[in-house]
Amino acid sequence: MTDAPLAGTVVLDMSQAVTGPCAAWLLGGMGARVIKLEGPQGDQARLSTNRAAGISPLFALYNGGKESITLNLKSDAGREVFRQLVPKVDVIVENFVPGTMEGWGLTYEALAAINPRLVYATISGFGRDSKYRSAPGLDMTMQAMSGVMAATGFPESPPTLSGVLFIDTLVAPHVVSGVVAALYQRERTGSGQRLDIAMRDVAVGIPFNLYNIYYNTGKVPQRSGNLLVGYSPGNLYPTADGYVYIASNLDKQAYAAFSVIGREDLITKEGFRTRAERWANREEVDRIVEAWTRARTKREVFEQMIASDVPCGVVMDIEEVLNDDDLIARGVFGEIDQPGFGKLRIPRPPVVFGGEPSPPRTSPLLGEHNAPVYRELLGYDAERLAQLEADGVITPPAQAG
Repeated sequence: MTDAPLAGTVVLDMSQAVTGPCAAWLLGGMGARVIKLEGPQGDQARLSTNRAAGISPLFALYNGGKESITLNLKSDAGREVFRQLVPKVDVIVENFVPGTMEGWGLTYEALAAINPRLVYATISGFGRDSKYRSAPGLDMTMQAMSGVMAATGFPESPPTLSGVLFIDTLVAPHVVSGVVAALYQRERTGSGQRLDIAMRDVAVGIPFNLYNIYYNTGKVPQRSGNLLVGYSPGNLYPTADGYVYIASNLDKQAYAAFSVIGREDLITKEGFRTRAERWANREEVDRIVEAWTRARTKREVFEQMIASDVPCGVVMDIEEVLNDDDLIARGVFGEIDQPGFGKLRIPRPPVVFGGEPSPPRTSPLLGEHNAPVYRELLGYDAERLAQLEADGVITPPAQAG
């Protein structure tokens, strides 16, 4: 992708698990070269499998197309090698516990002195200036401390964790936008800068509907299951073979939904005419709509509703998503033969430039690119690499098995 927007940009991805790797993966989809620097044990996401080669589907998803090198930053020699790498890269992405890099003497100020054009993105759970800065930052805890979990579930149930760890991946585009903006500013000023992205800061910006209800009513929104205030018809409706979600917020959407189910009479009937009336009468609205949906398949309901511009979605499990004909036809999913794991169908980076999607790519084995990367960037020969391995500074490349 020599003509991609970030072609020629070198990203050193030092992060683990999801948020940082996802951000670096997105940058790779924009054309950046991404070198994944891993400690002796590798990214913890590699462990999410029972395969011996250190490749999990989770790791494969957000590390496609990267080059893996290993380096033990807990050693003096490892830190010296790292300092030699810094001038060779444009961007560093890391999500260590705040203070870790400083404890190694690898402060931003020290690295910027080596490479003034360096864009350095730090991801943490609560923020480097938070009193909770040393606390682990996990998606589940962020759901709890952002208002999201308190509003999720049914009125009679306790707060409920989402079945998808979505905050991890929602943080990643914020990292990307910050990196791209910093690179743009660097073109004008010649100087890089440090970016700080806290997962909780992103999380508290997500529940816009909760803020809206709170400020409009002065009350804390309560759990309401599958309902959203004001939407009617608006609920999860059973069908002959599953469920659909219909979400009618505007009068014209509700009127269209009534027409689809053959109940045009409701458009002018008291209790159904206005948004406020329908919301007050939502149980009856749901009863009428459900009687219609139960007699049809979820695809039939979906096709008829969207044909009339009624917001509707088929409830799909992950297997259905992976096999969705529209997603496959558009190239959103692609097949890869992942070394160390086997056949996988995974999504490509979602941003498409010039009409040419960036295809899914395989992910590296731990330390797979030690020799070519260290030779290219630092001029290390085989003897030097062998000595670094013997000294425990780098880890020998893993084998696919």
